[in-house]
Amino acid sequence: MPQPRSTPAIEINRSLSELVPPAIQQAFPITSNDGAWEVEVDQIEVDSKRFDPFDLNAHQRARQSGGTRAVPVTGRATLRHKGKTVSSRKVKLGSLPLMNKHGSFTVGGNDYYVPLAQTRLKAGAYTRQKLNGEYSTTIPTQVGRLSVWMDPARGILKLGHGSTNVSFYGILAALGVTDDQFVRAWGGDERAHELLQKIKLR
Repeated sequence: MPQPRSTPAIEINRSLSELVPPAIQQAFPITSNDGAWEVEVDQIEVDSKRFDPFDLNAHQRARQSGGTRAVPVTGRATLRHKGKTVSSRKVKLGSLPLMNKHGSFTVGGNDYYVPLAQTRLKAGAYTRQKLNGEYSTTIPTQVGRLSVWMDPARGILKLGHGSTNVSFYGILAALGVTDDQFVRAWGGDERAHELLQKIKLR
């Protein structure tokens, strides 16, 4: 029986296979404390060609044996000493679990279900790097999501809710946060003091 060309599981697995290699690449090169040794990894690949999300027999075998339905992640690792290559070979970097037909990831014999449309986040702060390299933080609340971000042109922290953006410093100061607490939270150094003064003057 022919399988559909596109399902949520197929699309998610394709996205994982495309996004994981560049995410791993960002961790390299790794350099020793004295700078003499360096490990670099390139040609990172996710071998997902043989993974079939519709293979219910493989799914059941993994559940019964405590296995994991995953595919290998490989790359070429190069070890250098003072700029000279010591060795370079293809290695297995890890295993990437992929999604089964019914929307679960089988890891260690257990099925972990991931909702395809997450409607609620746990309490906490969620920070991400945007495509332009800037960072923003989202804080879920009962009345909606708050976002904290920095205006790169002016160096001012902003607090956003919907289409409204206000001074991050102004809101927290009104809630009782002192300048000393701001400075300590930002590292307590001279740059923290400079940032605080810049924000207060704007």
